[in-house]
Amino acid sequence: MNPVTAQARSTGSKKTILIIGGDPLLRDGLAMIINRAPDFAVCGQAENLAKAIAAVATLRPYAVLVSVLLDGSQGLDSIKSLKALYPSLPILAAVHDEHLLAVQAMKLGATGIVMDEDVVGSLRHGLSKVQPLPQPRSTPPKPQS
Repeated sequence: MNPVTAQARSTGSKKTILIIGGDPLLRDGLAMIINRAPDFAVCGQAENLAKAIAAVATLRPYAVLVSVLLDGSQGLDSIKSLKALYPSLPILAAVHDEHLLAVQAMKLGATGIVMDEDVVGSLRHGLSKVQPLPQPRSTPPKPQS
């Protein structure tokens, strides 16, 4: 965790965001944009669902930003799984310009949509409707059989 994130979490002045999925360059670019905003700090990145579940348990972000690529399957699966494991965790779907994927993401439990044109504005808008929630459990619940 970088010092900015540790400070933000301790003061409560910034909302921490975990970025999930997508190309590493995309995640780095999103992190750079988000970290420039006065009210957000990226607390980590995860390249896949397994790492995302571990990161949510460890980092306890305020919200997660899931990249939903053009094929959509990995990002949509991540949203569905994270929503099942952490029902109170705000999940935002990052989509390029594919409205169908945005609709599918919302149906699967995304709290909001982040569009490429205005990442920080979309984050603010998506999180503005979210009430402060308790932190996610440190260990995910076991799937029901």
